[in-house]
Parts: sequence; C-alpha cells; structure tokens
Amino acid sequence: MDYSRKKEPEEIRDYGAERWFSKEPNSGRDRNLSNLDVVLSGDNAGGGFAILAGREGKMILAFGHKARQGKDTAGEAVVEFYNTRRKCALVHYGVCKTNNAKEAFAALYPEARIFKFADELYRICREEYGMTEKDAPLLQRIGDGRREQFGHNYWINRLADKVVNFKGVAVITDVRYTNEARWIENIGGHCINVRRLNENGTPYVAPDRDPNFISEIQLDGYNYEYHIVAKTGQAALVGDLAITIAEHIRALES
Repeated sequence: MDYSRKKEPEEIRDYGAERWFSKEPNSGRDRNLSNLDVVLSGDNAGGGFAILAGREGKMILAFGHKARQGKDTAGEAVVEFYNTRRKCALVHYGVCKTNNAKEAFAALYPEARIFKFADELYRICREEYGMTEKDAPLLQRIGDGRREQFGHNYWINRLADKVVNFKGVAVITDVRYTNEARWIENIGGHCINVRRLNENGTPYVAPDRDPNFISEIQLDGYNYEYHIVAKTGQAALVGDLAITIAEHIRALES
C-alpha cells in the first residue's frame, strides 16, 4: 500500500501558520491592527491567509452510541483542544480587526462547541415530568415516545439549525439512532463510535437503564467512519484518540 501523500501547500497547513505572522508586531504599520491584520495588508495581501480567508473552520463530529461509553469524554476533549488553541492564538497574536483577518483566524483557529440531541429532552423531563436528577429510564421513555408520537426526526429538527448555522467545530455527543447518524453524514459530518470495555475485555453495559432499549441497540452494527475502543479507566486515552481523529479529519478536509 502506498502511504505517501501529496505535499500540501504550506499556506493551508495549520502547523505552518506561524510563518505567516509578523515576528515584530505591526512594525511600521497601523498600531491599531493585530499581527493577523498586518499579514493581510500591503505587500502581504494575497499571501497564505488570503487563501484561508475563503475557508471556514467548520467541522461536524458526532459520537455514538451506547450509554456511559465515553462519548462525553471524547467530545469534551475535542472542544477543549480547539478552544484552548484558539485562546492561546488570541493572546499571542491579538484580536483581528479586519474582516479578512477575522475569517482567516476562524479558519485556522475555529471555536468548538458541544451540541446534544438530548438538551431539549432534559428540559422537557425537568419541566413537564418533575425530573430533578438524571433519570435514565424516564429519558428513554420520553425520548423515544416523542419520536413515535411526532415523527422520528423530532429531536433532529430541534437541533438541526443550531448545528448547521454554527461556523466552528460542532461536536455532538449523543448519537443514538440510525436516522441521526445518517443526518449527520448527509450534512458533511463524521460519526465516531466510542466503545468501553471492562478490565477483562468484555463490553461494558451501563447498569442504570435497559440495555436492550431501542436507543441502546439501534446503531449496533452501524458502519461508523471511525472507532474508539478503550477499557474502563482509560479516559485520557479516549480523549487523545478523539483529538487525533478530529485533526486527521481536519487535515483531510483542508
């Protein structure tokens, strides 16, 4: 198998970004501009960031599907990774003031945010059913009940606009149903299966709910694009693998 890959232009590689920043902030230029603004002005116009200015840092990742496998751990690690890098870049390079620089910065250092199909479900269970702490059987019953009553896309419809309109890295951490996974893929997203094993290598089964409920088993055997498998206690590994997959996807989409 040929593992060689075509050399990417330096200007669209994240790790080569520093070469496009002025080493001396705003030297001889408008002191109200940041380093990024300077790069996109004067002799530097049309450089690396001119290409990036036309791109968004948008990416959609979704983790599924069984309960208490590490989906939140994976998603939170990805969000922390991108948001920390974004904050560090803001501190180092300053806030962009020109539109071109802002767009270029968003492409290089996108904001990341977690989204959940179940956010609205939790609200309904709290307000209409008096849930004061997480009640897995109630969430299962109401969640699937609304799907049966109002259509299988009920929860998708309540999340879709938020995800589609978000310009950064959208991370969904509770994919449970086939139509949810297919919707994510249809809008250009990537589905990642997270599986937790016991110390003896057998599959971990959450003890707080019916393991045979449809939301626990409908995606069994689904052709996920990526897989993360780790044993109980290996949360750090789950996070690292999630970040690696996210960066791999981002490189491919660049």
